Amino acid sequence: MTSSLRTIPRSPSPALPDSGAFGSAAARAARASWVALAALMIVASRPAPLHATAFPDELPVTPRVGAEVICGGDCNYDGMNRIDELLTGVNIALGLATPDRCVAIDREGDGTAGVEDLVGAVANALSGCPTARFVTTECHIPTPDGQDPAKVMCGDLIVPENRAARNGRTIHLALEVLKATGPAPEPDPFVNLSGGPGQWAIDTLGPLQTAEFLMPIQSKRDVILFDPRGTGRSQPALDCPELVQPRDAFNEALTPEQEVERDAAGLLACRDRLVAEGVDLAAYTSAATAQDIAGLMQALGYERYNLYGLSYGTRVALTALRDLPAGRIRSVVLDSAVPLQADISLAFAKPTADSLALAFADCASQQACNDAYPDLSQAFFDVVEQLNASPPTVQSATPEGQPFSVVLTGDRFVTLVGLVLQEASVTPFLPLLIQAAANGNMGILAEAVSVFGRSLNGFDSIGLTTTVICNEDNPFVTTAAVDALNQGIDPRILHAFPNPDFFGRVCPEWGTPAPDPAENAAVVSDVPALVLAGQYDPSTPPAWSAMVAATLSHSTLLEFRGFGHVVLGQQYAPTGPPSCAMQVIAQFIDDPSRAPDRSCVDELPPPTFFTG
Repeated sequence: MTSSLRTIPRSPSPALPDSGAFGSAAARAARASWVALAALMIVASRPAPLHATAFPDELPVTPRVGAEVICGGDCNYDGMNRIDELLTGVNIALGLATPDRCVAIDREGDGTAGVEDLVGAVANALSGCPTARFVTTECHIPTPDGQDPAKVMCGDLIVPENRAARNGRTIHLALEVLKATGPAPEPDPFVNLSGGPGQWAIDTLGPLQTAEFLMPIQSKRDVILFDPRGTGRSQPALDCPELVQPRDAFNEALTPEQEVERDAAGLLACRDRLVAEGVDLAAYTSAATAQDIAGLMQALGYERYNLYGLSYGTRVALTALRDLPAGRIRSVVLDSAVPLQADISLAFAKPTADSLALAFADCASQQACNDAYPDLSQAFFDVVEQLNASPPTVQSATPEGQPFSVVLTGDRFVTLVGLVLQEASVTPFLPLLIQAAANGNMGILAEAVSVFGRSLNGFDSIGLTTTVICNEDNPFVTTAAVDALNQGIDPRILHAFPNPDFFGRVCPEWGTPAPDPAENAAVVSDVPALVLAGQYDPSTPPAWSAMVAATLSHSTLLEFRGFGHVVLGQQYAPTGPPSCAMQVIAQFIDDPSRAPDRSCVDELPPPTFFTG
């Protein structure tokens, strides 16, 4: 597939002697010697320090098997090509040194060091080493509806696994680029950052990127999706088949504490396998993903870019604001924001309790709902106690039609209600669900439990989820923080969210280093930001979005009445006019210096609860 993607301009290569007798040893030696002389003359003429600290035979020998070269000629993987490294490359080309003296000189991986390899190494010495390498591949999923296949390009971004380790180990990030459809595209792309941590972007978000849905954005700029390191189709993927399969996770009457122990055992077995396979768990962090974004933009030739993060992806976007060079990020959209200073592994009981209290109050404020369910809060807690005492088994199916069963304990009913509150389309049925559970209406319960099925698609790399939480979140959790956060929460809700949860159970054994204190500090930035929150969101509550916006000096905060988790997804439709959320996002991306028109947000009606 051909592509019109822009590329990074290359420095002109010096003219080489005629290669008519290139096949002979003498000709190869002459050309290699000429390149060495040219390399030394060019590099030695640079005004910057040369960093020549070792003779060629003193360079570290770091043989790699199956690891791709990012910066040709960077023998010790420090991001710089020095004179001694260039000389080592020449010696390899002349046969005076073995290829394992500098594996990085062989950019094409053919076991030799040729003239083109040497010239590339010189170019990297002059212009600086690239931080990532892009290679095109076949696309992993069908082209989204309405998209022109000629304007879709897929590939892998090759990046260092651990930039600090300097060991040459690389990983692949799978990505998809949907080229702008308009006649005069803007130079700054719209980069999607998926949630989780651990969500697969290409398989979950990719099919949703239809031509009509993306039109307000894609008509003016490229749209980019990628599976973050450790997830989805990126390699290695930190998946955990050792865990009980999602469809089997609820078919026994286990207490939350028993579920934690069951899942912790599977996670630790997964961890042992990943480490045995050579995965460096310390390298899978939000900060590393932020650097991947920078490498991706460099490899594809974009000078500036816009970030759209959803859920955990907002934490990655905030980390990018903190860590990446000023001026490169043109704007950020933070949809259902996760502040760095919030403890993700504690953030379930209180947001769920707060969202439930808000929904119960809204029902009480509506005459029809209050008449039909005069004390919805009490009815809910009665159901929780009833189901914990005598849980029924509910049969349901995933959206793909795969059957599964749920032993519906009261604790799982609390979790189910939290899932209902995440989606504006089903939140109005919350009172009906509570009544159905009280009355033992298995038909309605089966429909409700199918909401569980939407989370059983397996499109989450749980090993990555756990690694990120253990690397940068759970180490900041203290007993005092837990006690403070849980103060005043009804114990029947608290019981559904055990402490320690499985992160608290496994992180002490996960083997990740202590995080930098910056990972628990608010991000301060003056980059234009649009922050979106759903009123009922029990996963990333509106208070978190307000917390994020408070330290972003050029931010606009919009709370969407009746919405749940991930605002842009609440009114998703593959065809038809753009939703309110898409309208304000598109307006903001077009001109981040101005707050978007919020009239459609203000006009959103409150949810009308279904009363039968």
